[in-house]
Amino acid sequence: MNTGRTQRLGARDRVMDSLGEGQRTSCFPARRAMIGVRGPLVAFVVALLLAPATSACTPVEGDVVPLEVYRERLNAIRTRSFSQTIRILDRNGELLTEIVDEGYRSWAELDSIPSVVRDAAIATEDRTFYANTGVDKRAVARAVIQNARAGGTVSGASTITMQLVRLVAFPPEERFAQSMDRKVREVHLAAELDETMGKDEILEAYLNVAFYGRQAYGIEAASQRFFGKGAAALSLAEGSFLVGLLQAPGFLSPDLNLSGARARQAVVLQSMASAGSISEQEADSAFAMELALVPPPPPPTRVSSHFIDAVLGELPRRLGAAVAATGGYTVQTTLDPKLEERVRDIARTHVESLRAKHDIGDAAVVVLRPDYGEVLAMVGGIAYDDPRDGQVNAAVFPRQPGSAFKPIVYAAALERGWQPATLVWDAPVDFPNGDGTDYQAANYDGRFRGPVRLRDGLANSLNAAAVAVAVEVGVEPIHALAQNMGLNMGDDPWQYGLSLALGGAEVGLTRLTGALGAFGNGGVFVEPTTILSVKETVGGATLYRNKAEGRRVVSKQTAWLVSDILDDDAARVPAFGANNPLDASMPMAVKTGTTNDFRDNLTVGWTPWLAVGVWTGNKDGRPMRNVLGITGAAPIWRDTVEAVFSDPALMSMLGDGTPPRPGFPVPSGITRANVCDLNILLRERRCQPRGESFAAGGPTRDEALAFGYFNGIGDCGSRVDGPNNGRMALLAPRHAVVAASVRGWWRGRSIPVAPPSCGGAGGGNGAHSPTLGASRAIRAVQASGG
Repeated sequence: MNTGRTQRLGARDRVMDSLGEGQRTSCFPARRAMIGVRGPLVAFVVALLLAPATSACTPVEGDVVPLEVYRERLNAIRTRSFSQTIRILDRNGELLTEIVDEGYRSWAELDSIPSVVRDAAIATEDRTFYANTGVDKRAVARAVIQNARAGGTVSGASTITMQLVRLVAFPPEERFAQSMDRKVREVHLAAELDETMGKDEILEAYLNVAFYGRQAYGIEAASQRFFGKGAAALSLAEGSFLVGLLQAPGFLSPDLNLSGARARQAVVLQSMASAGSISEQEADSAFAMELALVPPPPPPTRVSSHFIDAVLGELPRRLGAAVAATGGYTVQTTLDPKLEERVRDIARTHVESLRAKHDIGDAAVVVLRPDYGEVLAMVGGIAYDDPRDGQVNAAVFPRQPGSAFKPIVYAAALERGWQPATLVWDAPVDFPNGDGTDYQAANYDGRFRGPVRLRDGLANSLNAAAVAVAVEVGVEPIHALAQNMGLNMGDDPWQYGLSLALGGAEVGLTRLTGALGAFGNGGVFVEPTTILSVKETVGGATLYRNKAEGRRVVSKQTAWLVSDILDDDAARVPAFGANNPLDASMPMAVKTGTTNDFRDNLTVGWTPWLAVGVWTGNKDGRPMRNVLGITGAAPIWRDTVEAVFSDPALMSMLGDGTPPRPGFPVPSGITRANVCDLNILLRERRCQPRGESFAAGGPTRDEALAFGYFNGIGDCGSRVDGPNNGRMALLAPRHAVVAASVRGWWRGRSIPVAPPSCGGAGGGNGAHSPTLGASRAIRAVQASGG
């Protein structure tokens, strides 16, 4: 910093100090104090400005705002922390909406602003911009004469730097006040800004901060909203027209006063010619050009409002909170708007058909690609504008999933060597609630099936069987797997206890759909996303691009087995009946869930290239009336997947250019073997072979999966090979509490139950005794399950 500038800075500080703090009731002492400072620019300028205009002095009451407050506001110029427009596009690049705060703004670098715009601003607003020191002394003198002749303040001799200070540092109520105090601060801060910032930085900031009308702040937004193109493409005629609006954006609005705006354009062009930046002929030619003004853009729409809300919620995770809040970028999303519109209509129609009979008030639907994590449609409710709870996004709001969580329970078992043919027990078992009472898991129809295959237990959503599996596998491994599959449920699995097996943890529908979709994606979880890319609106630099990075959560074999079981229409007939809404026209794995008192009702299904999740219920938590997943969410689910299947363009996209293959490709490591039909085995004591799939490396013989032969049921050491040497006994769970209950409940039936130490596919007792865990989770354990 040179000596002259140092002296001026010190003089400014002395001037401001001489103004004092506290209450001022007259402007004259301040003026005398400034005149008393010899030499400094600020004192000279303020004295000239205020000398003829004592009538404009405004008494200032109360505490004076420290200069540091204004300086802090001016830091926004350096950090560009002005609210800027966020443009949100669908996956095809079509505009969905624009998010604005005070107005539209997209920051344009100075070198991307045409020289005609820069020259127009300088010629019209501040001819000596590159020569002055933030304040133009000649302009001040001219303003003094004009003010004196008018008998009041009609001209403030504001430079571009002073205007920038006024726009940024002063709030609206102070910005437009004819106050000596404001003018003194404006002059002081402008000279200070001139010393600390380059001229190009100041000019760039001014052109980006100034208001042009039509809610446009900055030259880029003005160009888009008046001419429908970026500022870089502005012609001399268009640029001079926009700069002309700066004088009075409201009065000169071309929508109300086109002739006034054109007259001001003529003044701008003449000023440019006078300054030598263009010729008189260029000025005349530019004014003669017909301007292709676009109509005022309509207010931004919010058709896909819940989806857009989800995008805005995801942006801070992708860009960082500071960048996300600033705006100035364009987001290309994953949304297929035609699909979402159709899905919303499906959901609305179904809810209206069931509202009176079952008291269903709302529905949410998520459609995504499990291989990329892309959310193609998100309906967070059927009425976003409902003043009660319409804006609550039920597609992301955490709720208990009920039995829709069970695939994760069984996947944890399969990962530990269990097989679809493994015997699981759907029997009454008493578990302590932790408050001195016991709880017994019950099925939706109040019946217990006794010994069933794992395939049948999962396909028919048997609650008692799921809890028994959770006891043997352990709550911790199930919780860890769910966490790894993207379900955020807290660090302590025992806050849920065994209620976890029946969906006791609260999770969002989108995350649940992404988690279960990992089974379709070969055991690889890809985090659901609403964003494909984020780019700077001006310049196009990429700020973020979705890479669809996945992580393996279960083996390919486990993923396929879970999908195969839940795609088995025949296996679920005992619970859901034939020709139920879970039977789609293409193979799909699907699972339903219903929580206690019918508060939440879900259906989630998947293929390798599509996952669809549906929730029905009431956003205020009010119970529905007698609605299971099969009647509430499932019909919406089936209509949604059929809407996808019937759309050739969408199917081609899902197949990356060609329609995807139906079904689940069988991975290596899957084998087939025969097991006994369990119903015939229990009824007739004979083995009727039935085919079953197995993960290689695990047991395939029924004697290791469901039953064995013993020469003395009380002694596992007497286990024998083959029916000729011993008596058949079903394998009990290894966990002592479950095994004891199973033996007691099964006692007296024709086939005995072997002791738990005799083998089987279960785990050990675990570190915790079987308990429901936290009392707040008990409600989910008492779920309907269907």
